[in-house]
Amino acid sequence: MSDLDAVRAIPVAELGAVGDYLSDCLDRGLRPRTVLAKYRFLTRLQHEVGDLEQATAADLKAWWQGTRRRKLAEVSRGVYLSHVRAFYAWLVLEERRDDSPAARLRFPKRHRSVPRDVDPSRVLAIIDRFPRGSREWLALTLMLRCGLRCCEAAPVRPSTDLITRANGRAILRVEGKGGHQRDVPVPTDLAAALASVEGWCFPSTRADHWRPETVSRFVGDLLRACGLDATAHQLRHTFATGAYQLTGDVVDLQQVLGHSSIAVTNKYVRSLGTGVAGVIDDLFSQAG
Repeated sequence: MSDLDAVRAIPVAELGAVGDYLSDCLDRGLRPRTVLAKYRFLTRLQHEVGDLEQATAADLKAWWQGTRRRKLAEVSRGVYLSHVRAFYAWLVLEERRDDSPAARLRFPKRHRSVPRDVDPSRVLAIIDRFPRGSREWLALTLMLRCGLRCCEAAPVRPSTDLITRANGRAILRVEGKGGHQRDVPVPTDLAAALASVEGWCFPSTRADHWRPETVSRFVGDLLRACGLDATAHQLRHTFATGAYQLTGDVVDLQQVLGHSSIAVTNKYVRSLGTGVAGVIDDLFSQAG
């Protein structure tokens, strides 16, 4: 089932104000994946708090304090609060409430830490354990040697996304945050492996392809099972640092990573400080 089909299956008529809000989100052109995320969160919150349209500031304060006691990640808490505030802003705009009970809730402070890389040689040793083109090999290689996010790797379908340019170099056309498309250079050996894949790289029995969180969990579990305590996103960090070491080109790196601001890319630039496509075959390359 695709994200759009899943959205169409949402029982909006049974959800009261939440259902009306989700319908409005779709009418305003929000992406199905975003609407699904809102649906999953708001229905969980409604189960915990009760009728959200009638919730008080005290109700939401108790919920918000509970997220801290449960030691949820600050990033996740920030996303949840964004969903809550957007929902109540819509209720006020629609004149279904006079004010927002979430108005006094404050976003958690973001601690901007330097991304933590992993030793690429250890990841390459893990990749070598799996047959080239296998699900494990593809997941690890797409992140370490292309720098993809989980949400970008999950829907990769080589028959439509893998493109060979006139110069013979392969690229992947991926959809990043905010629905923005970009072209990502692909190493020669990975391009050959992708070309042999029929359908999705990560097919799902319940939908067209895996969800981003499934990819994240799969890669993290895989790394830990092989003795490396690391996450999928750390492989993206490692790609970024390695690419900058070889190129010294932060602007090009920004485009390849799909960052909206070069200030974000600058977090990765700390080791040495052209043209990422020109060095992609040399970046964490494997013999054979």
